[in-house]
Amino acid sequence: MQFFLSNSYLTHQIFTYMRCCNYRTLFSAAAIVSSMYLTVNAQPVSTPDSIYQRLFTDVQLNRIFPDNKTFVDMVPKRSPQAIVADYERIRNTPNIKFSIKAFVEENFYLPQGNSTNYTSQQVPVATHIKELWQALKRQADVATAGSSLLPLPNPYIVPGGRFREVYYWDSYFTMLGLAESGEWTTIEHMIDNFAYLINQYGHIPNGNRSYYLSRSQPPFFAMMVDLLATHKGKATWALYKNALQKEYDYWNDKNGRTKHRVT
Repeated sequence: MQFFLSNSYLTHQIFTYMRCCNYRTLFSAAAIVSSMYLTVNAQPVSTPDSIYQRLFTDVQLNRIFPDNKTFVDMVPKRSPQAIVADYERIRNTPNIKFSIKAFVEENFYLPQGNSTNYTSQQVPVATHIKELWQALKRQADVATAGSSLLPLPNPYIVPGGRFREVYYWDSYFTMLGLAESGEWTTIEHMIDNFAYLINQYGHIPNGNRSYYLSRSQPPFFAMMVDLLATHKGKATWALYKNALQKEYDYWNDKNGRTKHRVT
């Protein structure tokens, strides 16, 4: 069952929690709205289905890969337009027999990041966690035509496995761990990335993928800035003032024609 909340009510509740609750209470409260999705206007970024058209449909409907996230995370080896043109030509030529999977593997790089070279050692827990940060860290991205990845200008931490991108509210709890490990530079880099997403797209999407632009997660950006301020001082708030205002306006539907709903 779906139900709609007024924009003012939703924003009031979330930001009230952000102002007055500790993170343990906030975690429990935010879990209630963790399945929050947003209906927004089309973003000026192309998603895999619009870029690859029939190829995308054929790959997904034929279950070429067990995980539907595999193809949309692939990076093309050449121009997406050329790939699509070749696929249409081959597909529309009756006397040519071909494998869709072979075509995809020939024209795309498989996603990276399902595994690392990290091996757990018999070390103290704190040391083990600190080593894991390096295994899960991704460097600043390079924009690639036809890729679903929304490139970020600074290093960041990913969950790992099939989740090869940063995720919004998950990152706050990651930052709590980073703070315990003294990884304040990484925390600042991630906050800078989220400020970049706000300035670039008007909000922080669920994750830095084009197919996540149509939805977000509970707004934890202010909590992230607050965490950094405990280390760098209250002047930190001034550095992110504009981004904070933009996110607040977004959740109040002031800077875009949006409809926020909880499902």
